[in-house]
Amino acid sequence: MDPMFLLVIMGAGAAGFVQGLSGFAFGLPAMAFWAWSVPRQLAGPLVVFGSLVGQTMSIGTVRHGFDLRRTLPFLAGGVIGVPAGGRTAARCRRPTAGRRRGWEKDEQRAVLQSFNLTMHGLPSTMISSQGSCFCP
Repeated sequence: MDPMFLLVIMGAGAAGFVQGLSGFAFGLPAMAFWAWSVPRQLAGPLVVFGSLVGQTMSIGTVRHGFDLRRTLPFLAGGVIGVPAGGRTAARCRRPTAGRRRGWEKDEQRAVLQSFNLTMHGLPSTMISSQGSCFCP
């Protein structure tokens, strides 16, 4: 078996375990395996796709706390910020380095998970349609 393929599987397994326990944080444990072994052109889309799969699998658990009014500001900021960040990153030559007041636990989780799902879906769509969201 190809060592890179084995590291991709190990990273995805560890990251899926962490995301399953916490509801987020796929990228950090995955990149612990992938940062030095997988080409960066592959590692970025792998993190986005893995995160998207995890968020999609668990979105049903928070649907009862979903409130579109509370979620829209996060979605609007992300929809503007993801393409702007992708374009900015493409111009860089080197890589750059509790609970919300008044919101119930379910409301907070629903807003943040809806935001995460949308912000993973957007670059996934861009990667699929253009080949990469980091191309100028």
